[in-house]
Amino acid sequence: MQKIRRILMASLLMLTVCILFTGCASKANIGYVDFEKVAQCPQVKAINAEYQKEYEPLVAQMNELAQKQKSMSPQEYEKDVQALQRKAMGIREKYMAKNQSLIMGAVSEIAKEKKLSVVTTKAATAINLQAPAAQSLIVEGTVAEGGIDITQDVVKKLQ
Repeated sequence: MQKIRRILMASLLMLTVCILFTGCASKANIGYVDFEKVAQCPQVKAINAEYQKEYEPLVAQMNELAQKQKSMSPQEYEKDVQALQRKAMGIREKYMAKNQSLIMGAVSEIAKEKKLSVVTTKAATAINLQAPAAQSLIVEGTVAEGGIDITQDVVKKLQ
């Protein structure tokens, strides 16, 4: 859940940075979203519950494999661990994509309705967890003053 939120925030923040650096109108309308509140929406919670339901059997398989480790060759154990990790990553990516599509779709619709030039997060720090430590990017998206809070609009759209 935390990783999903980080990735969603990083995606939105990178989009915001790109728009700002490419030169948007001098009187930009800026909106912001509190993803902590959006994550509490029933649709988002339902997707996260589906994720947990599909992921839990993998955790059991990983625990079972750990218990069998001593009776397996190191190569066989490593092969099985990697297979489970790939399966877990596939499940995680599937549900992250569902959440991202759902939330970003709602944010995009509301941004168009309200004629917002940029939408950022209320206050967040995002780290690119996929990049090596030397190349990880920390992006802070904070609305210090002004801006239009579209959080409730997003929440309504997701209900």
